[in-house]
Amino acid sequence: HRPKYNVRLKDDKNYLYVKIDVNAPWPRVYRTRRVQSDGARYFGPYPSSRSLRDTLDIVKKIFPYRACELEITGKERRACLDFHIHRCLGPCIGATTPQEYAQVIQEVILFLEGKSDKVADLVRARMEAAAEGLDFERAAVYRDQLQAIRQVMERQKVLSTTTGDED
Repeated sequence: HRPKYNVRLKDDKNYLYVKIDVNAPWPRVYRTRRVQSDGARYFGPYPSSRSLRDTLDIVKKIFPYRACELEITGKERRACLDFHIHRCLGPCIGATTPQEYAQVIQEVILFLEGKSDKVADLVRARMEAAAEGLDFERAAVYRDQLQAIRQVMERQKVLSTTTGDED
């Protein structure tokens, strides 16, 4: 029965989640309200759409994954704006390999799992390898990515100045 005036206080919505379809050839990171057993990775639930939006904004600034819904063929004529501002690797125009893109998605998964230290170590190793190979532009990109990861990690630290039981 569905009462006329919503006395059961239900809104027929579900919690928000981040979904990464790891079975797709070029996975996307997006939000959803339905958790299905389809082999995709889900992160959440998020209590509000604002908190989810903030999380996805931070992740998008740090990791260059695709946000478009295009079918990826690698033969598009022009890349999107995200590619030009270095927030996408450009799989639509064939600017990256599936292995490089899968590595970025794996880092996003580690980051959303809370393993930021592991992601920072991977990025630091890539930055040092690029610097040793005299590819300073790429090393600078990794440096900026590492700084952004550290800023997020600093914001998540919780400290207590009191000792003893706080219950």
